[in-house]
Amino acid sequence: IAPGECTVTVQSVDNPDVTAEIKVTVIDNKVTEIKLDKYEVVIPVGKGDMPLVTMLPESAPDKSERWWSSDESVATVNSEGWIVGIAPGECTVTVRSINNPDVTAEIKVTVTDEGLVKEIVLNKYEVELTVGKGDMPLVTMLPSDAEDKSEIWWSSDASIATVNYEGWIVGTGIGECTVTVQSAANPKIKAEIKVIVKAE
Repeated sequence: IAPGECTVTVQSVDNPDVTAEIKVTVIDNKVTEIKLDKYEVVIPVGKGDMPLVTMLPESAPDKSERWWSSDESVATVNSEGWIVGIAPGECTVTVRSINNPDVTAEIKVTVTDEGLVKEIVLNKYEVELTVGKGDMPLVTMLPSDAEDKSEIWWSSDASIATVNYEGWIVGTGIGECTVTVQSAANPKIKAEIKVIVKAE
């Protein structure tokens, strides 16, 4: 029932003077400590890491875990403890014993922008078109060793100019608008092109 010692006695019903005793020691089989092989991880956005967990004592029959992140906009963690960087910043990932919810361990998580696009350079920041004609600025994502250089494009006014997923801009009506290219992996990095569309 609970940790400690007691005596269990068996007695003869026929002759109550006849008894025997058994000394009983009840041990606590709950998890009492969580040890990790690391208490701090540094991971780039999009990458992951998983600390090795040891539940103590080893004799505890239920070593199941529950994981959560203090800020899922910075890093997420799955039910097995796999931590994935979402955006640069810091947060805390916690593992708790389901067997004994009072026992927890924390991992400090630092997510870096290593490998992310940090700048977008264009060969032109202004294009002049006539209605029905197109142009496509040359895009350079920096640093050159950034892992994900995929782009997102959009126009501020599709009635003046449209742009496809490759950055091909086409004049659709007379006027001025802005076409923006954004890093898909690092959405805060953008570059803008002023588009002037004239009559033929």
